[in-house]
Amino acid sequence: MLDLLQQQPLLVLLATIAAGAAVGAIPVGPLRFGAAGALFVGLLVGALLPEVGPQLGLFQNFGLALFAYVIGLGAGKVFFRDLRRNAPLMLASIAVIAVTAVTVRPLAAVLDLDLPTAIGVWAGSLTATPAMALAGDLTDSPDPAVGYGLSYLVGVIGTILMIMALASRPWSSAPRDPASTSDGKLKFRAATAHEEIAVQDIPGVAERRVRVVAVNRRGRVRLLSAAELIRPGDRVVLDGTSDSVSTAVEAFGSLTKETPGAIMQTVHVAMIIVTARELADRRLGHLALRERFGAQVARLRRSDVESLAAPETELKVGDRVLVVAPYRRMEAVRDFFGNSMRGLSDLDWVSLGVGMSIGYLVGMITLPLPGGASFALGSAAGTLVTGLVLGAVGRTGQTVWELSTEINLTLRQFGLMLFLGAVGLASGPAFVETVVTPVGLRSIGMAALITALTACLLILAARLLGQSVERTYGAMAGITGQPAILDFALSRTNDPRVTEGYAQLFALIMVVKIVVVPFLL
Repeated sequence: MLDLLQQQPLLVLLATIAAGAAVGAIPVGPLRFGAAGALFVGLLVGALLPEVGPQLGLFQNFGLALFAYVIGLGAGKVFFRDLRRNAPLMLASIAVIAVTAVTVRPLAAVLDLDLPTAIGVWAGSLTATPAMALAGDLTDSPDPAVGYGLSYLVGVIGTILMIMALASRPWSSAPRDPASTSDGKLKFRAATAHEEIAVQDIPGVAERRVRVVAVNRRGRVRLLSAAELIRPGDRVVLDGTSDSVSTAVEAFGSLTKETPGAIMQTVHVAMIIVTARELADRRLGHLALRERFGAQVARLRRSDVESLAAPETELKVGDRVLVVAPYRRMEAVRDFFGNSMRGLSDLDWVSLGVGMSIGYLVGMITLPLPGGASFALGSAAGTLVTGLVLGAVGRTGQTVWELSTEINLTLRQFGLMLFLGAVGLASGPAFVETVVTPVGLRSIGMAALITALTACLLILAARLLGQSVERTYGAMAGITGQPAILDFALSRTNDPRVTEGYAQLFALIMVVKIVVVPFLL
Protein backbone atom coordinates (compact mmCIF):
# COMPACT_ATOMS: atom_id res chain seq x y z
CA MET A 1 0.00 0.00 0.00
CA LEU A 2 2.77 2.41 0.94
CA ASP A 3 4.61 1.60 -2.29
CA LEU A 4 1.47 2.46 -4.26
CA LEU A 5 1.06 5.80 -2.46
CA GLN A 6 4.70 6.66 -3.16
CA GLN A 7 3.75 6.80 -6.85
CA GLN A 8 0.71 9.06 -6.28
CA PRO A 9 2.10 12.35 -4.93
CA LEU A 10 -0.97 14.43 -5.82
CA LEU A 11 -3.29 12.00 -4.03
CA VAL A 12 -1.06 12.08 -0.96
CA LEU A 13 -0.90 15.89 -1.03
CA LEU A 14 -4.69 16.27 -1.25
CA ALA A 15 -5.24 13.74 1.54
CA THR A 16 -2.65 15.55 3.64
CA ILE A 17 -4.41 18.88 3.11
CA ALA A 18 -7.77 17.35 4.06
CA ALA A 19 -6.40 15.73 7.21
CA GLY A 20 -4.44 18.88 8.02
CA ALA A 21 -7.56 21.02 7.76
CA ALA A 22 -9.33 18.68 10.19
CA VAL A 23 -6.42 18.80 12.63
CA GLY A 24 -6.17 22.57 12.30
CA ALA A 25 -9.84 22.94 13.24
CA ILE A 26 -9.39 21.13 16.56
CA PRO A 27 -9.31 23.67 19.43
CA VAL A 28 -6.18 23.49 21.55
CA GLY A 29 -6.95 25.66 24.55
CA PRO A 30 -7.66 29.17 23.30
CA LEU A 31 -6.60 28.65 19.68
CA ARG A 32 -6.79 26.57 16.54
CA PHE A 33 -3.80 26.04 14.29
CA GLY A 34 -5.72 26.38 11.04
CA ALA A 35 -3.58 25.90 7.93
CA ALA A 36 -0.56 24.92 10.07
CA GLY A 37 -2.34 21.59 10.60
CA ALA A 38 -1.35 20.71 7.02
CA LEU A 39 2.30 21.22 7.96
CA PHE A 40 2.11 18.93 10.98
CA VAL A 41 0.22 16.19 9.13
CA GLY A 42 2.61 16.58 6.21
CA LEU A 43 5.62 16.06 8.47
CA LEU A 44 4.12 12.81 9.77
CA VAL A 45 3.03 11.50 6.37
CA GLY A 46 6.31 12.58 4.80
CA ALA A 47 8.20 10.44 7.30
CA LEU A 48 6.11 7.42 6.28
CA LEU A 49 6.35 8.17 2.53
CA PRO A 50 9.80 9.72 2.02
CA GLU A 51 9.68 9.51 -1.80
CA VAL A 52 6.60 11.74 -2.14
CA GLY A 53 8.01 15.07 -0.95
CA PRO A 54 10.67 15.56 -3.65
CA GLN A 55 7.94 15.26 -6.34
CA LEU A 56 5.94 18.23 -5.01
CA GLY A 57 8.31 21.14 -5.65
CA LEU A 58 5.99 22.78 -8.20
CA PHE A 59 2.99 22.69 -5.83
CA GLN A 60 5.12 24.06 -3.02
CA ASN A 61 6.36 26.96 -5.14
CA PHE A 62 2.95 27.82 -6.60
CA GLY A 63 1.13 27.63 -3.26
CA LEU A 64 3.55 30.01 -1.60
CA ALA A 65 3.51 32.45 -4.52
CA LEU A 66 -0.30 32.52 -4.58
CA PHE A 67 -0.46 33.06 -0.82
CA ALA A 68 2.05 35.91 -0.92
CA TYR A 69 0.46 37.60 -3.94
CA VAL A 70 -3.09 37.77 -2.59
CA ILE A 71 -1.83 38.94 0.80
CA GLY A 72 -0.05 41.78 -0.96
CA LEU A 73 -3.19 42.67 -2.93
CA GLY A 74 -5.27 42.83 0.23
CA ALA A 75 -2.79 44.87 2.23
CA GLY A 76 -1.43 47.19 -0.47
CA LYS A 77 -3.64 50.23 0.10
CA VAL A 78 -3.37 50.15 3.89
CA PHE A 79 0.37 49.51 3.73
CA PHE A 80 1.24 52.58 1.67
CA ARG A 81 -1.50 54.81 3.11
CA ASP A 82 -0.39 54.33 6.71
CA LEU A 83 3.37 54.46 6.16
CA ARG A 84 3.79 57.99 7.50
CA ARG A 85 1.19 57.92 10.28
CA ASN A 86 2.38 54.64 11.75
CA ALA A 87 6.07 55.09 10.98
CA PRO A 88 7.28 55.04 14.64
CA LEU A 89 5.71 51.67 15.45
CA MET A 90 6.71 50.27 12.06
CA LEU A 91 10.34 51.34 12.48
CA ALA A 92 10.41 49.96 16.01
CA SER A 93 9.09 46.62 14.74
CA ILE A 94 11.73 46.51 12.02
CA ALA A 95 14.35 47.13 14.71
CA VAL A 96 12.93 44.27 16.78
CA ILE A 97 13.19 41.88 13.82
CA ALA A 98 16.75 43.06 13.17
CA VAL A 99 17.75 42.42 16.80
CA THR A 100 16.29 38.91 16.77
CA ALA A 101 18.03 38.20 13.47
CA VAL A 102 21.37 39.27 14.94
CA THR A 103 20.98 36.65 17.67
CA VAL A 104 20.63 33.74 15.22
CA ARG A 105 24.32 33.06 14.64
CA PRO A 106 25.38 33.41 18.32
CA LEU A 107 22.51 31.20 19.48
CA ALA A 108 23.31 28.64 16.79
CA ALA A 109 26.92 28.55 17.97
CA VAL A 110 26.05 28.31 21.67
CA LEU A 111 23.40 25.63 21.12
CA ASP A 112 25.48 23.75 18.53
CA LEU A 113 22.89 24.03 15.75
CA ASP A 114 23.73 24.18 12.07
CA LEU A 115 22.90 27.55 10.53
CA PRO A 116 20.09 26.42 8.16
CA THR A 117 18.25 24.78 11.06
CA ALA A 118 18.78 27.86 13.24
CA ILE A 119 17.38 30.12 10.51
CA GLY A 120 14.37 27.82 10.28
CA VAL A 121 13.93 28.06 14.04
CA TRP A 122 14.03 31.86 13.80
CA ALA A 123 11.47 31.81 10.99
CA GLY A 124 9.23 29.38 12.86
CA SER A 125 9.37 31.42 16.06
CA LEU A 126 8.03 34.35 14.02
CA THR A 127 5.78 32.04 11.90
CA ALA A 128 7.46 33.50 8.81
CA THR A 129 6.57 30.93 6.15
CA PRO A 130 7.96 32.83 3.12
CA ALA A 131 11.22 33.50 5.00
CA MET A 132 11.57 29.79 5.73
CA ALA A 133 10.90 29.02 2.06
CA LEU A 134 13.59 31.47 0.92
CA ALA A 135 16.07 29.97 3.39
CA GLY A 136 15.33 26.53 1.96
CA ASP A 137 15.91 27.80 -1.58
CA LEU A 138 19.18 29.55 -0.73
CA THR A 139 20.60 26.62 1.26
CA ASP A 140 19.10 23.88 -0.94
CA SER A 141 18.39 22.03 2.29
CA PRO A 142 15.33 20.71 4.18
CA ASP A 143 16.85 21.89 7.47
CA PRO A 144 15.10 25.31 7.52
CA ALA A 145 11.74 23.54 7.21
CA VAL A 146 12.73 21.16 10.01
CA GLY A 147 13.66 24.05 12.28
CA TYR A 148 10.46 25.82 11.30
CA GLY A 149 8.35 22.79 12.20
CA LEU A 150 10.08 22.44 15.57
CA SER A 151 9.63 26.08 16.52
CA TYR A 152 6.25 26.99 15.03
CA LEU A 153 4.18 25.87 18.01
CA VAL A 154 6.60 27.54 20.40
CA GLY A 155 6.21 30.84 18.55
CA VAL A 156 2.41 30.74 18.56
CA ILE A 157 1.91 29.52 22.12
CA GLY A 158 4.72 31.67 23.50
CA THR A 159 3.30 34.86 22.01
CA ILE A 160 -0.17 34.04 23.35
CA LEU A 161 1.33 33.54 26.81
CA MET A 162 3.03 36.94 26.52
CA ILE A 163 -0.31 38.56 25.63
CA MET A 164 -1.87 36.89 28.67
CA ALA A 165 0.94 38.21 30.85
CA LEU A 166 0.53 41.71 29.40
CA ALA A 167 -3.23 41.56 29.96
CA SER A 168 -2.65 40.84 33.64
CA ARG A 169 -0.54 43.98 34.06
CA PRO A 170 -1.66 46.53 31.43
CA TRP A 171 -0.64 50.17 31.39
CA SER A 172 -3.45 52.69 31.50
CA SER A 173 -2.01 55.74 29.75
CA ALA A 174 -1.59 55.84 25.97
CA PRO A 175 -1.14 59.52 25.07
CA ARG A 176 -0.59 58.86 21.35
CA ASP A 177 -3.23 56.17 21.00
CA PRO A 178 -6.40 57.17 22.87
CA ALA A 179 -9.36 54.83 23.05
CA SER A 180 -12.56 55.48 21.19
CA THR A 181 -15.26 56.84 23.45
CA SER A 182 -17.96 54.83 21.69
CA ASP A 183 -19.16 51.26 21.88
CA GLY A 184 -18.34 50.79 18.19
CA LYS A 185 -21.83 49.64 17.11
CA LEU A 186 -23.59 51.69 14.44
CA LYS A 187 -27.29 52.35 14.90
CA PHE A 188 -30.01 54.55 13.39
CA ARG A 189 -31.43 57.04 15.91
CA ALA A 190 -34.30 59.53 15.62
CA ALA A 191 -34.14 63.16 16.76
CA THR A 192 -36.12 66.39 16.58
CA ALA A 193 -34.37 69.64 15.63
CA HIS A 194 -34.86 72.73 17.81
CA GLU A 195 -32.22 74.95 16.19
CA GLU A 196 -31.00 75.60 12.67
CA ILE A 197 -27.65 74.06 11.79
CA ALA A 198 -25.78 73.02 8.64
CA VAL A 199 -25.23 69.29 8.32
CA GLN A 200 -21.47 69.79 8.03
CA ASP A 201 -21.42 71.74 11.33
CA ILE A 202 -22.93 68.92 13.38
CA PRO A 203 -20.29 67.51 15.77
CA GLY A 204 -18.90 64.26 14.41
CA VAL A 205 -20.03 64.67 10.80
CA ALA A 206 -16.71 65.99 9.50
CA GLU A 207 -14.85 63.32 11.50
CA ARG A 208 -17.08 60.58 10.02
CA ARG A 209 -18.39 59.52 13.43
CA VAL A 210 -21.97 60.56 12.59
CA ARG A 211 -24.02 60.69 9.40
CA VAL A 212 -27.34 62.42 8.75
CA VAL A 213 -29.32 59.75 6.91
CA ALA A 214 -32.60 61.54 6.19
CA VAL A 215 -34.74 64.50 7.25
CA ASN A 216 -38.54 64.59 7.35
CA ARG A 217 -39.70 68.17 6.88
CA ARG A 218 -43.47 68.59 7.14
CA GLY A 219 -44.07 65.08 5.79
CA ARG A 220 -41.54 65.23 2.98
CA VAL A 221 -38.45 63.04 3.32
CA ARG A 222 -35.20 64.55 2.06
CA LEU A 223 -31.59 63.37 1.81
CA LEU A 224 -29.45 66.39 2.64
CA SER A 225 -25.99 67.29 1.40
CA ALA A 226 -23.31 68.50 3.82
CA ALA A 227 -23.96 72.16 3.04
CA GLU A 228 -27.74 72.04 3.50
CA LEU A 229 -29.52 73.16 6.67
CA ILE A 230 -31.50 71.28 9.28
CA ARG A 231 -34.33 73.55 10.46
CA PRO A 232 -36.34 73.69 13.69
CA GLY A 233 -39.11 71.11 13.65
CA ASP A 234 -37.29 68.74 11.31
CA ARG A 235 -37.43 65.07 12.25
CA VAL A 236 -33.96 63.70 11.66
CA VAL A 237 -32.50 60.19 11.35
CA LEU A 238 -28.81 59.93 12.25
CA ASP A 239 -26.43 56.99 11.97
CA GLY A 240 -23.46 56.36 14.21
CA THR A 241 -22.48 54.95 17.57
CA SER A 242 -24.68 55.73 20.56
CA ASP A 243 -22.21 58.14 22.14
CA SER A 244 -21.43 59.95 18.89
CA VAL A 245 -25.10 60.42 17.97
CA SER A 246 -25.95 61.68 21.45
CA THR A 247 -23.17 64.26 21.25
CA ALA A 248 -24.25 65.33 17.77
CA VAL A 249 -27.91 65.80 18.69
CA GLU A 250 -27.04 68.02 21.65
CA ALA A 251 -25.90 70.65 19.12
CA PHE A 252 -29.32 71.13 17.50
CA GLY A 253 -32.11 69.23 19.25
CA SER A 254 -33.04 66.15 21.23
CA LEU A 255 -33.39 62.42 20.74
CA THR A 256 -36.91 61.02 20.48
CA LYS A 257 -38.50 57.61 20.94
CA GLU A 258 -39.86 57.71 17.40
CA THR A 259 -38.63 54.89 15.19
CA PRO A 260 -36.37 55.82 12.25
CA GLY A 261 -38.75 53.92 9.97
CA ALA A 262 -41.62 56.21 10.90
CA ILE A 263 -39.56 59.22 9.81
CA MET A 264 -38.32 57.67 6.55
CA GLN A 265 -41.77 56.78 5.25
CA THR A 266 -41.12 57.25 1.55
CA VAL A 267 -37.57 55.94 1.32
CA HIS A 268 -36.21 52.43 1.50
CA VAL A 269 -33.05 51.19 3.23
CA ALA A 270 -31.34 48.14 1.73
CA MET A 271 -28.00 46.34 1.94
CA ILE A 272 -26.58 45.91 -1.57
CA ILE A 273 -23.55 43.91 -2.73
CA VAL A 274 -21.06 45.69 -4.99
CA THR A 275 -20.35 43.30 -7.88
CA ALA A 276 -20.13 45.72 -10.82
CA ARG A 277 -16.41 45.61 -11.64
CA GLU A 278 -16.47 49.07 -13.20
CA LEU A 279 -17.10 50.48 -9.71
CA ALA A 280 -13.96 48.92 -8.22
CA ASP A 281 -11.59 51.52 -6.81
CA ARG A 282 -14.14 54.30 -7.47
CA ARG A 283 -14.92 56.84 -4.75
CA LEU A 284 -18.50 57.17 -3.58
CA GLY A 285 -18.36 60.92 -4.09
CA HIS A 286 -17.67 60.42 -7.80
CA LEU A 287 -20.71 58.19 -8.42
CA ALA A 288 -23.30 61.03 -8.29
CA LEU A 289 -25.83 58.78 -6.58
CA ARG A 290 -27.94 61.72 -5.42
CA GLU A 291 -28.18 63.15 -8.93
CA ARG A 292 -28.83 59.79 -10.61
CA PHE A 293 -31.17 58.12 -8.15
CA GLY A 294 -31.86 60.52 -5.29
CA ALA A 295 -29.93 58.03 -3.14
CA GLN A 296 -26.98 57.93 -0.77
CA VAL A 297 -24.81 55.28 0.86
CA ALA A 298 -25.00 55.40 4.65
CA ARG A 299 -22.65 52.56 5.59
CA LEU A 300 -20.09 50.26 4.06
CA ARG A 301 -19.36 46.75 5.26
CA ARG A 302 -16.10 45.12 4.16
CA SER A 303 -15.32 41.68 5.49
CA ASP A 304 -16.52 41.89 9.11
CA VAL A 305 -15.90 45.62 9.54
CA GLU A 306 -18.76 48.10 9.21
CA SER A 307 -18.13 51.83 8.94
CA LEU A 308 -19.92 55.03 7.98
CA ALA A 309 -19.59 55.88 4.30
CA ALA A 310 -17.95 59.10 3.12
CA PRO A 311 -17.41 60.75 -0.29
CA GLU A 312 -13.76 59.63 -0.29
CA THR A 313 -14.61 56.00 0.51
CA GLU A 314 -13.26 53.72 -2.24
CA LEU A 315 -15.32 50.70 -3.25
CA LYS A 316 -14.11 47.13 -3.72
CA VAL A 317 -15.91 44.28 -5.39
CA GLY A 318 -17.61 42.36 -2.61
CA ASP A 319 -18.35 45.39 -0.43
CA ARG A 320 -21.80 45.62 1.12
CA VAL A 321 -23.27 49.12 1.04
CA LEU A 322 -26.30 50.26 3.03
CA VAL A 323 -28.25 52.45 0.61
CA VAL A 324 -31.04 54.91 1.35
CA ALA A 325 -33.18 55.62 -1.73
CA PRO A 326 -36.78 56.24 -2.80
CA TYR A 327 -38.74 52.99 -3.15
CA ARG A 328 -39.27 53.51 -6.86
CA ARG A 329 -35.53 53.95 -7.54
CA MET A 330 -34.13 51.16 -5.36
CA GLU A 331 -34.23 48.53 -8.11
CA ALA A 332 -32.21 50.83 -10.38
CA VAL A 333 -29.71 51.36 -7.56
CA ARG A 334 -29.35 47.59 -7.14
CA ASP A 335 -28.65 47.20 -10.85
CA PHE A 336 -26.10 50.02 -10.71
CA PHE A 337 -24.06 48.34 -7.96
CA GLY A 338 -24.49 44.85 -9.44
CA ASN A 339 -25.96 43.06 -6.41
CA SER A 340 -25.27 39.64 -7.95
CA MET A 341 -24.21 36.63 -5.90
CA ARG A 342 -22.79 35.11 -9.09
CA GLY A 343 -20.81 38.27 -9.76
CA LEU A 344 -19.44 38.07 -6.24
CA SER A 345 -17.89 34.68 -6.99
CA ASP A 346 -16.49 35.62 -10.42
CA LEU A 347 -12.70 35.72 -10.52
CA ASP A 348 -10.84 37.85 -13.06
CA TRP A 349 -8.36 35.24 -14.22
CA VAL A 350 -6.65 37.72 -16.54
CA SER A 351 -5.64 40.10 -13.75
CA LEU A 352 -4.68 37.21 -11.46
CA GLY A 353 -2.54 35.51 -14.10
CA VAL A 354 -0.88 38.72 -15.28
CA GLY A 355 -0.24 39.92 -11.73
CA MET A 356 1.34 36.66 -10.61
CA SER A 357 3.41 36.48 -13.80
CA ILE A 358 4.79 39.94 -13.04
CA GLY A 359 5.51 38.74 -9.50
CA TYR A 360 7.50 35.76 -10.76
CA LEU A 361 9.48 38.04 -13.08
CA VAL A 362 10.21 40.42 -10.19
CA GLY A 363 11.33 37.42 -8.15
CA MET A 364 13.92 36.61 -10.81
CA ILE A 365 15.62 39.99 -10.32
CA THR A 366 19.05 39.48 -8.78
CA LEU A 367 20.14 41.84 -6.01
CA PRO A 368 23.78 42.32 -4.92
CA LEU A 369 24.89 41.50 -1.39
CA PRO A 370 27.97 42.60 0.59
CA GLY A 371 31.08 40.63 -0.29
CA GLY A 372 30.24 40.23 -3.95
CA ALA A 373 27.43 37.72 -3.42
CA SER A 374 23.96 38.13 -4.87
CA PHE A 375 20.49 36.65 -4.54
CA ALA A 376 17.17 36.69 -6.34
CA LEU A 377 14.06 37.80 -4.49
CA GLY A 378 12.39 34.49 -5.25
CA SER A 379 8.77 33.75 -6.04
CA ALA A 380 7.48 34.54 -2.54
CA ALA A 381 9.08 37.96 -2.17
CA GLY A 382 8.54 38.84 -5.83
CA THR A 383 4.82 38.10 -5.77
CA LEU A 384 4.38 39.76 -2.37
CA VAL A 385 6.03 43.01 -3.49
CA THR A 386 4.08 42.94 -6.76
CA GLY A 387 0.85 42.32 -4.88
CA LEU A 388 1.50 45.25 -2.56
CA VAL A 389 2.10 47.62 -5.47
CA LEU A 390 -0.85 46.41 -7.55
CA GLY A 391 -3.09 46.40 -4.48
CA ALA A 392 -2.19 50.02 -3.85
CA VAL A 393 -2.78 50.94 -7.52
CA GLY A 394 -6.16 49.17 -7.49
CA ARG A 395 -6.81 49.24 -11.21
CA THR A 396 -5.07 50.03 -14.50
CA GLY A 397 -7.55 51.10 -17.14
CA GLN A 398 -10.19 48.38 -17.30
CA THR A 399 -8.04 45.87 -15.40
CA VAL A 400 -8.98 45.60 -11.73
CA TRP A 401 -6.12 44.11 -9.74
CA GLU A 402 -7.86 43.83 -6.40
CA LEU A 403 -9.94 40.79 -5.51
CA SER A 404 -13.12 40.67 -3.48
CA THR A 405 -12.49 39.94 0.18
CA GLU A 406 -14.14 36.52 -0.09
CA ILE A 407 -12.05 35.43 -3.08
CA ASN A 408 -8.88 36.88 -1.54
CA LEU A 409 -9.34 34.92 1.68
CA THR A 410 -10.19 31.71 -0.21
CA LEU A 411 -7.13 31.91 -2.48
CA ARG A 412 -4.94 32.86 0.46
CA GLN A 413 -6.05 29.82 2.43
CA PHE A 414 -5.74 27.53 -0.60
CA GLY A 415 -2.23 28.70 -1.39
CA LEU A 416 -1.09 28.38 2.21
CA MET A 417 -2.57 24.88 2.60
CA LEU A 418 -0.96 23.79 -0.67
CA PHE A 419 2.43 25.10 0.38
CA LEU A 420 2.43 23.85 3.97
CA GLY A 421 1.19 20.40 2.95
CA ALA A 422 3.91 20.09 0.30
CA VAL A 423 6.70 21.43 2.49
CA GLY A 424 5.63 19.15 5.33
CA LEU A 425 5.78 16.10 3.08
CA ALA A 426 9.21 17.13 1.80
CA SER A 427 10.59 17.77 5.29
CA GLY A 428 9.01 14.82 7.11
CA PRO A 429 11.97 12.41 7.04
CA ALA A 430 14.45 14.98 8.38
CA PHE A 431 11.94 16.22 10.98
CA VAL A 432 11.33 12.78 12.50
CA GLU A 433 15.06 12.14 12.67
CA THR A 434 15.53 15.41 14.60
CA VAL A 435 12.53 16.05 16.84
CA VAL A 436 13.38 13.60 19.64
CA THR A 437 17.12 14.25 19.54
CA PRO A 438 19.17 16.75 21.53
CA VAL A 439 19.21 18.94 18.40
CA GLY A 440 15.41 19.04 18.48
CA LEU A 441 15.32 20.02 22.13
CA ARG A 442 17.95 22.70 21.63
CA SER A 443 15.96 24.05 18.68
CA ILE A 444 12.86 24.32 20.85
CA GLY A 445 14.89 26.14 23.49
CA MET A 446 16.19 28.60 20.89
CA ALA A 447 12.63 29.18 19.68
CA ALA A 448 11.49 30.00 23.21
CA LEU A 449 14.30 32.56 23.58
CA ILE A 450 13.55 34.26 20.26
CA THR A 451 9.80 34.36 20.97
CA ALA A 452 10.31 35.90 24.40
CA LEU A 453 12.87 38.40 23.09
CA THR A 454 10.59 39.50 20.24
CA ALA A 455 7.58 39.99 22.49
CA CYS A 456 9.49 41.81 25.24
CA LEU A 457 11.22 44.21 22.83
CA LEU A 458 7.96 45.00 21.04
CA ILE A 459 6.09 45.61 24.29
CA LEU A 460 8.87 47.92 25.48
CA ALA A 461 8.86 49.84 22.19
CA ALA A 462 5.08 50.23 22.20
CA ARG A 463 5.15 51.49 25.78
CA LEU A 464 7.86 54.06 25.03
CA LEU A 465 5.99 55.23 21.90
CA GLY A 466 2.82 55.89 23.89
CA GLN A 467 0.82 53.11 22.22
CA SER A 468 -2.13 51.43 23.91
CA VAL A 469 -2.10 47.89 25.27
CA GLU A 470 -4.81 47.01 22.75
CA ARG A 471 -2.73 48.15 19.77
CA THR A 472 0.22 46.28 21.25
CA TYR A 473 -1.83 43.07 21.23
CA GLY A 474 -2.44 43.57 17.52
CA ALA A 475 1.20 44.47 16.88
CA MET A 476 2.32 41.23 18.56
CA ALA A 477 0.04 39.29 16.22
CA GLY A 478 1.21 41.37 13.25
CA ILE A 479 4.92 40.95 13.90
CA THR A 480 4.41 37.18 13.88
CA GLY A 481 1.91 37.35 11.02
CA GLN A 482 -0.19 34.79 12.86
CA PRO A 483 -4.02 34.93 12.58
CA ALA A 484 -4.40 32.53 15.53
CA ILE A 485 -2.70 35.08 17.78
CA LEU A 486 -4.92 37.84 16.42
CA ASP A 487 -8.01 35.73 17.14
CA PHE A 488 -6.83 35.21 20.70
CA ALA A 489 -6.16 38.92 21.18
CA LEU A 490 -9.63 39.75 19.89
CA SER A 491 -11.08 37.27 22.37
CA ARG A 492 -9.65 39.48 25.12
CA THR A 493 -11.14 42.70 23.74
CA ASN A 494 -13.08 43.84 20.67
CA ASP A 495 -11.27 47.18 20.61
CA PRO A 496 -10.65 48.15 16.93
CA ARG A 497 -7.06 49.13 17.77
CA VAL A 498 -6.20 45.41 17.99
CA THR A 499 -7.04 44.83 14.33
CA GLU A 500 -5.42 48.13 13.32
CA GLY A 501 -2.16 47.16 15.03
CA TYR A 502 -2.15 43.84 13.19
CA ALA A 503 -2.81 45.41 9.79
CA GLN A 504 -0.10 48.04 10.26
CA LEU A 505 2.67 45.47 10.63
CA PHE A 506 1.55 42.32 8.87
CA ALA A 507 2.69 42.98 5.29
CA LEU A 508 5.65 45.19 6.21
CA ILE A 509 7.19 42.71 8.62
CA MET A 510 6.62 39.82 6.23
CA VAL A 511 8.74 41.67 3.66
CA VAL A 512 11.38 42.52 6.28
CA LYS A 513 11.70 38.88 7.36
CA ILE A 514 12.22 37.81 3.75
CA VAL A 515 14.83 40.50 3.12
CA VAL A 516 16.73 39.58 6.29
CA VAL A 517 17.21 35.89 5.40
CA PRO A 518 20.10 36.27 2.88
CA PHE A 519 22.06 38.30 5.44
CA LEU A 520 21.84 35.44 7.95
CA LEU A 521 23.70 33.00 5.69
